[in-house]
Amino acid sequence: MKLKLSGRIALAFGIVMGLLVIGQSSIFVIRLSSLLEDLMTRSATATVAARAAETGRWLGGHAAQVRLLSTVPDFRTGDLATGGEFLKKNAENINPEHLLNLYATGSGAYLSQTGAGGSIADRDYFIDVVGNGHASAIGAANVSKSTGKQQVVLSHEVRKDDGSPAGIVAASISLDAINAIVGGISLAEGGQGMIFQKDGTVIAHPVEEFRMKLNVLDSEAAGFSGLNEIGFRALSGEAGSGLFTAPGGTRTLLFYAPVPDSPGWVLGATVPVSSFFAFTRTILAIAVVLTLVILAAVVCTSFIVARSITVPVVFVTGAARNMAGGDLSSRLDPGTVGRYIARGDEVGDLTSALNTLCEQLRVVTGGIKKAADEVASGSQQLSSTSQQMSEGAAQQASSVEENFGLHGADDLEHQAEFRERSDDRKASRRSLRLSPAKEETRS
Repeated sequence: MKLKLSGRIALAFGIVMGLLVIGQSSIFVIRLSSLLEDLMTRSATATVAARAAETGRWLGGHAAQVRLLSTVPDFRTGDLATGGEFLKKNAENINPEHLLNLYATGSGAYLSQTGAGGSIADRDYFIDVVGNGHASAIGAANVSKSTGKQQVVLSHEVRKDDGSPAGIVAASISLDAINAIVGGISLAEGGQGMIFQKDGTVIAHPVEEFRMKLNVLDSEAAGFSGLNEIGFRALSGEAGSGLFTAPGGTRTLLFYAPVPDSPGWVLGATVPVSSFFAFTRTILAIAVVLTLVILAAVVCTSFIVARSITVPVVFVTGAARNMAGGDLSSRLDPGTVGRYIARGDEVGDLTSALNTLCEQLRVVTGGIKKAADEVASGSQQLSSTSQQMSEGAAQQASSVEENFGLHGADDLEHQAEFRERSDDRKASRRSLRLSPAKEETRS
């Protein structure tokens, strides 16, 4: 099937412009996708780092309260009973986020504000201060011997007036308070926050079954594929991100950052890949739709441009075909001709030239017809004059011959010759009478 000129122009123009639009749009979409992913990754990493710093400040505030508590004179006496009595009297003034405030002597014996006592000699926060000589310590998350709740304990040394050790003061913070911090972290739909300590144990998570049970360094058995490697990187002290597969096959991103002034804590934020890049996909979908709209506009424009060329060509071709068929007196539509000439382009020039040709042909054919009419009229007049002259001559000859025949024919032979000549003259007159009719027919 042969394409018309409009189809060829539209197809050529549409293909070229379509390829350009698709090529540029593809480059734009790929570049935009890369930029958006990088931007969102950087933004998420910065957000997690900011929340980790906030958690560090929160933890530092509690450490400052414990340090201030260590300066109370009742503790500096080194007497367990005196320190315990002070705590009881001031139980109402303790921080509501503290489960317990306690005082312990150098032996590990302690008393809390509730009057409960015992030994903490085996706790890491006690050993770090008393045994290792640290001024303060934050212990690993554990279960309180007094309350049975999950806690983190902050401790600080107490010294007597002479500078000798007088024991430690400590404050235990419920993991519920830490969970409240990470509970507000969500990078996207389905996102969750967490904190895990230096041994990989998750100490804060919105899902209770993960608290103190999930270890990011040994999570394969729990159905987390790839989390172990991310956990080791996270505990190296650098901020970053990694991809792992959660139970159920959900591809998940983990963004992490170390918590300042903590005993190796890492704050992390998990988010499903599908949710995290949902905004990116939306932007890309909009870009694709815009590309299709532009492509459709290009195709429509190609057809409009093609018709702006082919419609005048069809008009001119029709006029030329009429002339080729012998119709030399036809006129082009003035309105259409004026509209095309007003364009001022090659199509307008072609229309103007053809219109001029048609007008000239009309003038020429009109002149030829007029000349032909004049020739026919002159020929008819000439034929009429010739007929009249012939008839006159014939009549004159007939009269002479008749007279001659009547008076000069003495015998039968002369009479026969006379009749023959008379018949010839009659035939000649009939022939002359028919000549004008033939001339009129030919003209």
